[in-house]
Amino acid sequence: CIRDRSIAGQVSLNQWQNKPQIQVLVKDFGYPQGQWVDYRGSQIHSDLYGRAQSLYVFDQANHLHQFKQAMGPGSEAVLYDQEIRLGPDLQDLIIMEPPGDRQQLKDLYLKQEWRRVYLGSYLAESKYLAGLPSRQDFKAFYQFLTGQPTFNLNQIPALSHHLQINASKIKLMIVVFFEAEFVKIEDGVVTKVTSPTNRKVDLFAMPAMAKYRLAMEAEAFFNYQTIDEIVTWMNEENSHEV
Repeated sequence: CIRDRSIAGQVSLNQWQNKPQIQVLVKDFGYPQGQWVDYRGSQIHSDLYGRAQSLYVFDQANHLHQFKQAMGPGSEAVLYDQEIRLGPDLQDLIIMEPPGDRQQLKDLYLKQEWRRVYLGSYLAESKYLAGLPSRQDFKAFYQFLTGQPTFNLNQIPALSHHLQINASKIKLMIVVFFEAEFVKIEDGVVTKVTSPTNRKVDLFAMPAMAKYRLAMEAEAFFNYQTIDEIVTWMNEENSHEV
């Protein structure tokens, strides 16, 4: 259904079995609250570089700093968890990465009316596709720490290959073990605690696990749902459900 929307596209004449047919190549949908442009893909789309009077939003600080020089005049770049001051000079919203919690993006989106919203939602690595670590993953990682109680964070790719566990899962397990006081992290070095706490710890109930689940849900929604489903949910005020 395309009721209450405008469509931007290219009209052409197609010949099929000697019968002319008019066809329309749809490029963008326009909604009453602003035009949405879907630029999701494995790489940052070239059209997202150099845009003026736009608010670029990121989840990762290092990605924000890397991209800052590529913005156009009058544009700003912020993280989702930063306090953001909006104004009439910022007319377009550019979603560079999915948020850690999809409600973060919805709250920002509803703060003002945007002329256009560009959905890039680029992923350096996918939490959703990696999934959550299993009990066997935790066991394998703890056994590794028992044999090698100290390692550098820059060794994660090699460790991922050695244990045959996705790097995103290993990063999560490091944080979970840190919260459970099983390891210490200092200057990029992870060290197993020699006398860990004797209290029973539910690793799957640690704050890092809950945060990771929210990020997985946000990624699944903004990267794999249709643009119609995303726009409908984003314009339902005070709704936390799909």
